[in-house]
Amino acid sequence: MMPGSQEIEKKVGTYEDIRDIANAMRALAGLTVRKTGRSLLSVREYESGVRDAIGNILAHFPQSYTVSKAGEGRVLVAFGSDIGLCGPFNDRMALFAAKTMRKDDTLFVIGKKLREKLDVMRVQCAGSMGSAATVEGIRAAMMESFSRIADLYSREKITGLELLFFRLSEKMETAEPVALKVLPPGTELHQEPQREKPMLYLPSELVFEESMREFLYISVYRCYIESLRTENWFRWRSMEGAMENIDALIRDSDALYRYLRQEEVTEEIMEIIESHSQAIPARSHGGDAFP
Repeated sequence: MMPGSQEIEKKVGTYEDIRDIANAMRALAGLTVRKTGRSLLSVREYESGVRDAIGNILAHFPQSYTVSKAGEGRVLVAFGSDIGLCGPFNDRMALFAAKTMRKDDTLFVIGKKLREKLDVMRVQCAGSMGSAATVEGIRAAMMESFSRIADLYSREKITGLELLFFRLSEKMETAEPVALKVLPPGTELHQEPQREKPMLYLPSELVFEESMREFLYISVYRCYIESLRTENWFRWRSMEGAMENIDALIRDSDALYRYLRQEEVTEEIMEIIESHSQAIPARSHGGDAFP
């Protein structure tokens, strides 16, 4: 049975309400993308400075770092989201994490939606926690995640730490999952001595240890920023697509409403004509003159 014009009119109103919500979510996602983009500039610059400092220490004091544990296990930290409506963001990260994992690895998940995807895929996780929905919420999330990651890394036979996150291209056209190796220090951190050996008032081992701690902290913080930025980029695109679909539904519904309303008006006119034509003989039979 075809719906009436009033039902279609109500449906159009519902579509318009949904469109307003999608538009608000798109605007908020765009704002977050811009805000995280500005933060990334300073975070990346600071991370680069800490990396260079570690390279100088290793170049002049190679004895500062010694392998203290044996094994091939790694802690993989995968960054996802707590909130949905962000397209394939969590699905792609879940597939990337499952593909990256090796037999002896331990997976820690940040993001409730990502954990749900991994549970469906039956990927074993050593732990999980909620992600940050805003830039301001990252520092609070860092306090918990940093300590839990450190606890996992302290386990026997765990010698590596890698952070899995999405990175948005510079032109914001594509986003790809990447793995950032943090521990143990790789060859990319080593540098050739380019100046005289610096004078330290602290043991080089202590300077190296504190520098690595700072590098770990800023690397995790950057991953939060990168992940939040990409999540909202996916959400912006998803809401953009949703609004286009809703606009198409509104156009189709408007066309159907006009057609149904025209049919209803035509039917009403026909009823008036029929009722008027039936009333004419009744008046004539009583002897009344036709006006």
